[in-house]
Amino acid sequence: MSAARPCRSRIYRGPLPESGDAPGRPPDREGERSVRFRAGYDIADISNLVYQPKEFRRVMNMDWEQLFAASASKLKADLDQARAAVAHSGLKGTLNETAFANWLRQYLPRTLEVSAGEIIDSVGSRSRQIDVAIYDAASTPRFLSRDQISVIPVEPVFAVIEVKTYLNKLEMGNAFENMNAVKRLQKLAFHQTINNTIIKNTTIYGIEQSIWPLQFYIFAYESDGLDTLLSHVARLNASQPLSRQIDCVCVLDKGLLVHAGPEGLQPLPMPNTQMIAKNSAKPLLTFYALLAHLYGQAFTKPIAIHPYLAHIKH
Repeated sequence: MSAARPCRSRIYRGPLPESGDAPGRPPDREGERSVRFRAGYDIADISNLVYQPKEFRRVMNMDWEQLFAASASKLKADLDQARAAVAHSGLKGTLNETAFANWLRQYLPRTLEVSAGEIIDSVGSRSRQIDVAIYDAASTPRFLSRDQISVIPVEPVFAVIEVKTYLNKLEMGNAFENMNAVKRLQKLAFHQTINNTIIKNTTIYGIEQSIWPLQFYIFAYESDGLDTLLSHVARLNASQPLSRQIDCVCVLDKGLLVHAGPEGLQPLPMPNTQMIAKNSAKPLLTFYALLAHLYGQAFTKPIAIHPYLAHIKH
């Protein structure tokens, strides 16, 4: 595959095609497929790649900035409508969470599902209330599913997004506690692999892993200044390992707290990245591009339900 031009805008850099996608690229070793979080070009440079399916070329003719500007305007209008119609702060928050979840659901691949609710693990731990969980649509057993609220096992969950109407120091601290509660959950309930089973691995947080670790993001409609938020996140994340941090923050009316490194912007911390405050007129587009890139690679092993029922006598 011909190399892309050197990046200029550095808004976002996407993955190279997986093995077998591009002419001349050797296949992975038999019995193993490695899915790596890679970077090599940004959105502005994708159109210059030699390898482009017809569907891909059609997508590149879309006006992405106008599309997501309209989405941002719709979310802001939903916020204004909730403020005008509802007095109770809790109800306002629920309306804003639902508006964001509905927006996100329409842009994610159908292999992924989005819902609010709670997440549990097979050793009896439980998350706090979850605003938005992103999980595998096909393999997730629901212990409860009613009106877009679900109680689900942690194993197929890829990410959690906390939605804030206004993000400040207090709300950042609350989100940090929710992040800890979510990332403490253990992904243990999988069927054992058998011989000749294809094994997928991913390199995230700088570590190669066979189980997809859970990410935690914050989406806010409005907030204090980004530099102020960055100081709060840096203080909270300072004593945490990379896999137990707030991964990224998107503020609809300001920009993002996002990791930057030699390979451009990243939606999560890596050993060679640093979180920065990035003021942007189109943060929703950048946030979506980062999520779509990462969760286009997401996978889960076959989930075993019996560890959740081990305490029951049959």
